Amino acid sequence: MKILTNKARLVFWFGSTFFNRYQKYLLFGFIAGFFLFLLSIRVSPLIAFLFPSRQTIGLVGNYTPSTLPLSIQNLISFGLTKTNDQGEAIPSLAVSWETKEEEKVYLFRLREDVYWHDGQKFTADDVNYNLKGAEINRLDKFTVEFKLKEPFSPLPVLLSQPLFKKGLIGTGPYKVSRLKLNGDQLELISLVPVVEKEHLPLLTFRFYLTESALVTAFKLGEVDTLWDLSDQYQFQAWKGIEIKKKVLYNQIVTIFYNLDAAFFKEKSARQALNYALPELKEEKAWGPIAPNSWAFSPQLKEYQFNLSKAKELLGESPASSAAKLTLSTFPSFLSLAQKIADSWEKLGIEVSIQVENTVPNQFEALLIIQQIPPDPDQYPLWHSAQESTNLSHLKSPKIDKLLEDGRKTFQKEERKLIYADFQKYLVDEAPAAFLYYPTVYTILRK
Repeated sequence: MKILTNKARLVFWFGSTFFNRYQKYLLFGFIAGFFLFLLSIRVSPLIAFLFPSRQTIGLVGNYTPSTLPLSIQNLISFGLTKTNDQGEAIPSLAVSWETKEEEKVYLFRLREDVYWHDGQKFTADDVNYNLKGAEINRLDKFTVEFKLKEPFSPLPVLLSQPLFKKGLIGTGPYKVSRLKLNGDQLELISLVPVVEKEHLPLLTFRFYLTESALVTAFKLGEVDTLWDLSDQYQFQAWKGIEIKKKVLYNQIVTIFYNLDAAFFKEKSARQALNYALPELKEEKAWGPIAPNSWAFSPQLKEYQFNLSKAKELLGESPASSAAKLTLSTFPSFLSLAQKIADSWEKLGIEVSIQVENTVPNQFEALLIIQQIPPDPDQYPLWHSAQESTNLSHLKSPKIDKLLEDGRKTFQKEERKLIYADFQKYLVDEAPAAFLYYPTVYTILRK
């Protein structure tokens, strides 16, 4: 104990002597450090302003200035509305809306504090949507009227499409500073923040025709971030790389059956093929509406792999005697198509694969990726009157009526019941096989 006390005295004596000798320097250092800290707080925004961060993002696609991906459009401009995570319309450039005259007329009241990137104020005259069957009237500078021939409840969601003036002039947080074209094809687009004090990074998007070209560009340093890759490739082993995984609930990989083809006329044959599909690692889609939608119904028939059930159903159909079909698809789905063909052949069906570059006018079964609209209205995809977009040629009076009622009903709970029935009957009718929601990866350098 005495030894510890002596050591403590020694430390105290040494500290006191050091402080008395250098107290002026210590005090000066403390004051200087304090003021340098305050200065850094004031100067750091200036440094961020003078030297903003930059990101060069690569993605696959053959785009023109008028067909930019929606993810980029939403950086440049806004629509009258925007959609939340559940697919519901909420205010954006419009602060509110209402319906009248038996829900055939919509009145949208616009924000009065919005300016285009060219400095001009956004007014009702700038609402330039091209809507078939709709009459657009500007009642005053900040009120727009949409007159429809029939009630149409999905209209607010439809008006989430961003608005632009000529030259990609928008109202969003970024404005276009540079475009590079090769003919009509867009090679790159550079965006700069509209309000510098928000310290948003400068963004440059480069477009490539294939994923292999995009990955090569990343390796060569042309881009530092990759958007929406279908595979992680070999990046898991790279150091200094961050990989982010995302499931795209606005798309479904789907097999459409042509109900006019002999093999698919009977529901039992279509259901048999659905039960004979191989099990896949991606997130399974059970129906046409995404699980994050407010209208999604979990009470659906589940086509889990069941070969005996598939054989039983196929035996009930005259199609079992034909036992031949062609599966059409795009090059990117060729390996998946082969897995499906191998599984279907266990039913005794002879399957040939046909590779297409565009959606063919004639097919028996078609494996593609299908966009899901944010609103549950899928009238164009499944209504019998939609000859060009109803790929399966489905003709179901019951489903037609549900689709008609769904877009004419405005109460959310009533619509939810209608679309629950729509999903139930469509999945049972099996005009298509809903496979999975695609998973994509964002790769970025740390």
